Amino acid sequence: MIKVTKTQDVPPALAASQKAMDAQLVVARNKNLDVVLCTKGTAAAKATTTTSGVVKIIIDDEQYKPPHAKALLKVDQHGKCAFCEARFMDTAGGDVEHFRPKKRYDGFQTVDNVGYFQYVYDWTNHLWSCKECNETYKKNYFDVMPDNFDAPPPDSDDFDDEDEFWAAIKEWGRHINGQRDNWNTPNNNERPVLIDPINEDPREFISFDTRTGVAMAGQLGDRNQSLPGDTFKIGRGGKTILTLGLNRKELVFTRMRHLSMLRGVFLEMSQSFDQVNEFMNWQRKVPWVDSVTKPTMRYEITYPDECIVEDDASKSALQFLAYSTTSQAPFAALARDALACWSGELLNHLLAAQQQATQLQTPDSDQALSTRSVHELSRLGLHPVIFATYQADMNVLADLRKNLADYKVLWENGYEQSEVDYVCRRRLLKVMEEHMALENPFRNAERHDPDFYTAYLKHERDIIDVHNALEYYKCDRKNWESAVETMTDNLGEYGPELEDDLVPRQNTLVENLEYLKQNCPPGPYDQGTEPALIGQFELQINSLRELLKQRSDAFAEIDQQNGVTSVGKVVDPDDDNAMVWESQAYIGSMEHSLNEIVGALTAFKEGLTPETVAKMQQDGPLADWQTPTATGVRNRSNPPANMDAAWNHIRDVANQVPEYKATARWSK
Repeated sequence: MIKVTKTQDVPPALAASQKAMDAQLVVARNKNLDVVLCTKGTAAAKATTTTSGVVKIIIDDEQYKPPHAKALLKVDQHGKCAFCEARFMDTAGGDVEHFRPKKRYDGFQTVDNVGYFQYVYDWTNHLWSCKECNETYKKNYFDVMPDNFDAPPPDSDDFDDEDEFWAAIKEWGRHINGQRDNWNTPNNNERPVLIDPINEDPREFISFDTRTGVAMAGQLGDRNQSLPGDTFKIGRGGKTILTLGLNRKELVFTRMRHLSMLRGVFLEMSQSFDQVNEFMNWQRKVPWVDSVTKPTMRYEITYPDECIVEDDASKSALQFLAYSTTSQAPFAALARDALACWSGELLNHLLAAQQQATQLQTPDSDQALSTRSVHELSRLGLHPVIFATYQADMNVLADLRKNLADYKVLWENGYEQSEVDYVCRRRLLKVMEEHMALENPFRNAERHDPDFYTAYLKHERDIIDVHNALEYYKCDRKNWESAVETMTDNLGEYGPELEDDLVPRQNTLVENLEYLKQNCPPGPYDQGTEPALIGQFELQINSLRELLKQRSDAFAEIDQQNGVTSVGKVVDPDDDNAMVWESQAYIGSMEHSLNEIVGALTAFKEGLTPETVAKMQQDGPLADWQTPTATGVRNRSNPPANMDAAWNHIRDVANQVPEYKATARWSK
């Protein structure tokens, strides 16, 4: 365990919930009421009648863990469990752990109680924990120290009979109530038995044996021997280790594996004299050659808050060791203890070359020892997997910080993440209703009607907007993906495919061209061809070309209204600002076919044999219209205020991000 530094700005949702809780407590205290706790959704919470002299307080499990608050906890704790320091976020979820239990507490002084419900929404009472530490070990444990806790416990050596010893233990820890911070008589004088990583430094209570990876109560020196410490701290450290299962075999094994990786980096670092010198000075706080008789005191070493490993191979080993001791790295407390011990080991190897001690300070002299001969630590090459592990670790932190930044822009505009999720799903319901209302108009529409184009593209833009927002704000995909895909498929089937109107005209021109070739003598134009028939054919070509231009301009105008780059031309597919509509592709195909017809007609007029122009293909009949459905989309009694403004803000933010801004129509 290491100290957790939490963001001081309380997430707005928690602040609002805590304010409402405080108001209920004021009423209960003033009227001297008893408290009955209920969980939201249970029969007790739904009951409308309340016993006289009792106040019912409903705890909403979702309200104390809104997504944005959980994201902030993960970032504050660098994705690590507050207790065991394991980085578990890339393989498993986690829990919002209440250091003071929210409903009841268990411990040596177990009594009927309602726990610390007054702190259920209190940001300072929240930690991020892995499920094993939270659900298997800590659970609801929270004891306070009795008034006689500072007195040393009975020693078994003072008793001849085991029963007498346990009787003395029971008497020593008898039910003398400590100063609990009860909801109706708050005093803030309680002394928890467990170490609070938010307000205390666990390093003062717990150390690690760097030979076995086992957590030890109290402080250890650089030879893994226990240092003198007060009984109070040792007792709390031991109780915390036991309660949180910090020495469970799976966790100890993981620590030993982590030590093996660090040892490999340490041995690589030890091959460079410059790095050894820098490492020793860092660990011993003074030039190490001036402190050869002083042991390394683990708890006196100052460690950096953050560290970035550079690409320079000659420096990366030492930087990696420094990174492993920062709060952002997993098992940082273990790494700090290990490096303190290994610095003492390294010092012994350096002092072993006592006959050449002066040469250690003049490495540039001709008589200077090679680093390899200074000490006899065996070399272990720095395997690329170690740095791949580091990169993966840093990527986890980067993802956590990005996730937090995504939400922050909405908090600053007054919207909570819970509201964002609701507004997005509410908008999805509205788009689904609009979609069903468009079924008959889309079935019966004239596909070349400009009004139909406008309605179609507006609705398609609505679907894209809600898709981008749901995806960007990480709303549960299983609740909305099916509905979006269904609506997209319907649009693909019932959309304004230009072939419904223009392809037949194009194919008619191809047929007329074949008629000319078979029934009229070839040019030149003024020697036997039929000017009237050719002139009529050219009018048909010009009419279709004008219609194509009008439609291309209409699409470009609609794109511009939607903030999309006009794409009436070939577009770089990697251009994030370009959105290629299928209708534009049809226009391009028809213009190409039309140019082939014009070229064939020109050849015919000049007396040449024109090439054959192929007809364009038409799609088959329309498929059945599908009904979009979404699971988990429901109303709630108190929707956020000004939902239209909220939606516009959410949509604008989502559409500003390149990977979502470039979203075009989905393929069928």
